[in-house]
Amino acid sequence: MPCPGSNCVDGITWYSPNFTQPGEFTFCEECYNQFVRITPLIVYMLIFVFHIGNCDFSSNVKQQWLIAVSKNDINIFREYVEPKLGRNKPCPGSNFVDGITFYSPNFTQPGEFTFCEECYNQFVRITPLNVYMRNDGIHNGNCDFSSNVKQQWLIAVSKNDINIFREYVEPKLGRNKPCPGSNFVDGITFYSPNFTQPGEFTLCEECYNQFVRNTPLSVYMQSIESQSGNCDFSSNVKQQWLIAVSRNDINIFKGYVETKLEHIRGLRDRAARLQVSLSQELQRKQFLITSQHNYRIMANIDNISLGGDEPSYEYSFNGSRYNSSSNVEAARIQIQIDESSRIFNNYLAELRLLEHEIANLWY
Repeated sequence: MPCPGSNCVDGITWYSPNFTQPGEFTFCEECYNQFVRITPLIVYMLIFVFHIGNCDFSSNVKQQWLIAVSKNDINIFREYVEPKLGRNKPCPGSNFVDGITFYSPNFTQPGEFTFCEECYNQFVRITPLNVYMRNDGIHNGNCDFSSNVKQQWLIAVSKNDINIFREYVEPKLGRNKPCPGSNFVDGITFYSPNFTQPGEFTLCEECYNQFVRNTPLSVYMQSIESQSGNCDFSSNVKQQWLIAVSRNDINIFKGYVETKLEHIRGLRDRAARLQVSLSQELQRKQFLITSQHNYRIMANIDNISLGGDEPSYEYSFNGSRYNSSSNVEAARIQIQIDESSRIFNNYLAELRLLEHEIANLWY
């Protein structure tokens, strides 16, 4: 028989999902054979032989069913059907209740941040961001979907960006590590203005969430994920940022930062040259030490073979001829080693000062 639609008829075989009561939500045999029978989700259907009823498989229902079939997930269909049956319990708010299906964002731990089924169906289910939610099943809990949370969720939905919601939720969970200041730390998410190179100027997550995230100028920031670094958002930087925010003009902040960065780049160029000089001086010193060691070995061999009378030899330097010996050469090289050590230590001290200046330039 053809589908009766919303008309009540008798003498038809009916089918219904196994999560409903008999007669609560029914498919006629025509719709069942056409849309259900050859799908893998058929296992969730029950047959109810002849009774009076109508077919609830409307075009809207069909659309949700086909989505569920395409993703091989009966829960998609179930979450559409059950609210239509009027089963949802009211939102418990901050009260702990039992026997409610809860949902949570997939970037949280189960039970850490939960939505009740009522709020999920009303605000989450039909949005594109519902793919970031998971069903935690029925358990004890309360609903964290307060008016403030709802506001952030709706902003995220309007921009189709789950990170807006995530950046609001995670600080509430107490996960943020404290600002490291000028100390280098590992494993923190850093942010930087999009007019800088990654790592050139960084804000820790704590400072970002406190001073940047909810401002209109946050669009000029980029996340550079977990890495080693320090936070450059000192009180001086913060002051310039707040001025820029108050005037809604990123160029105020950009001008301040780029002036500092230009100075830092000059310091880093100098530091890079010092590193080269350090490396060269270290190689020179190692060569001198090796040469001195060889001369001392020669002197010891001569002492043993000649009974303490070390031979001398001549060498030329700048057109003049000189007498020398292995011990004399070793002593002469020691003077050069001492001078090399002095030069190396001077380079190293200057490099340390530069590194300190670079690290604290924002403070």
